[in-house]
Amino acid sequence: MAQLKEESAGKDRMYVVGESGGELIAYAGVVNLAGTADVLTLTVADPHRRKGIGRELLRRLIDWSRTQKCEAIMLEVRVGNEEAIPLYETFGFIEISRRKDYYGPGKTAIIMRKELV
Repeated sequence: MAQLKEESAGKDRMYVVGESGGELIAYAGVVNLAGTADVLTLTVADPHRRKGIGRELLRRLIDWSRTQKCEAIMLEVRVGNEEAIPLYETFGFIEISRRKDYYGPGKTAIIMRKELV
């Protein structure tokens, strides 16, 4: 918890959360790394998926990145994540590379980027 407090305190990053009935159901974070935004996390609890929550969180991360004058926004997504990849593509993210074993042995990440300027 201390690490989250420290990470969320910086001016170069932003976190957003979704709640329902006082329960945390979604959260996302982004950091501005010298003019390129990097999505740190974006997750929605299983029972609340496919309701537009992830879409709204991603939209807010992109909007914040633009206010920070970032030239692009990047993220990593696990190969085979058939829920997230189409969402990112609808926002204009494109695959730029892959990182083998990024999520552990045999779990490859797709690196995606969206230009903001």
